[in-house]
Amino acid sequence: MLQRGKIGDRLTHLEAVLDDRAFLFGESFCVADAYLFTILQWCEKFGIDLSMWPRIDDYEGRLAQRPAVVAA
Repeated sequence: MLQRGKIGDRLTHLEAVLDDRAFLFGESFCVADAYLFTILQWCEKFGIDLSMWPRIDDYEGRLAQRPAVVAA
């Protein structure tokens, strides 16, 4: 249970980071976004509902629509 709290804290921080930018480091996609997308995919598997963090949920949805992600 303790780990879920830590994950929630990290997601809350990430929600704030994504407040004013399209990607982690601004307006351009980078390797950190690809890695974070992978991590976010694990959330569903472990029962973490990203809808509690709407900016993250939107971010994950936008990344999922990228042509390279769709092709993979």
